[in-house]
Amino acid sequence: MKIFIVSLSVLALFIIVLILSRLKITVQYVHENKKDYLTVRIVALFGLVSKTFVLPETFVDKEAEDTLKEERQEVEQKEKSSFLKKLKADAQVMEDWMRFFLESKHVLRGFLKKMIVHELFWNSTIGAGDAAMTGKLTGAAWSLKGIVPMLAYQFLTVRCQPLIHLESVFNRRIVQTEFRCIFSFRVGDAILTAIQLLRYWKRVNRRVPSSVSFKTNKTVYQEE
Repeated sequence: MKIFIVSLSVLALFIIVLILSRLKITVQYVHENKKDYLTVRIVALFGLVSKTFVLPETFVDKEAEDTLKEERQEVEQKEKSSFLKKLKADAQVMEDWMRFFLESKHVLRGFLKKMIVHELFWNSTIGAGDAAMTGKLTGAAWSLKGIVPMLAYQFLTVRCQPLIHLESVFNRRIVQTEFRCIFSFRVGDAILTAIQLLRYWKRVNRRVPSSVSFKTNKTVYQEE
């Protein structure tokens, strides 16, 4: 009996620690010379558990890309009719998802506001080989880069100074970028948000018959 009580107490203590602990996630993306690198590192239980996911680099040369485009065009022409029918059938799905997110947006915003950003870094190098074109691209890039910290301050809790850099190269063509973001949130907040979202999802399904549910449904597309 004592062993059972001790085991139950240890399990309860572990659950409490897990709920109160923060899940720290590091996302790093690098694009250089037509190669993409994506690394995601997850740290939990105060650093006792960590896992790193690495997306292998991707490289597509021009000849292979042209061949893929030709094959895709042929396939698209053959499947255009069926695609339109499928798109029409999925319109209700998209409508249900939009209704769900609109009704639960305050829950999502509440969770995002509890998410803490520890580091936000974005460095890019851009060049078009022409001064005028490079200037236009630089202006567009700065506009995009300015949106990221603005959205972070609006929806998240930022506890760092965002580092946003952009270097323009006027004498050659180059596109390089490195993005790194470290953020964390409590596991308990994530669980509570998931439960609230599930309740909203069920409410939407009861109000309007939906083609999407947590049960497995089969959608049949008939050829006319």
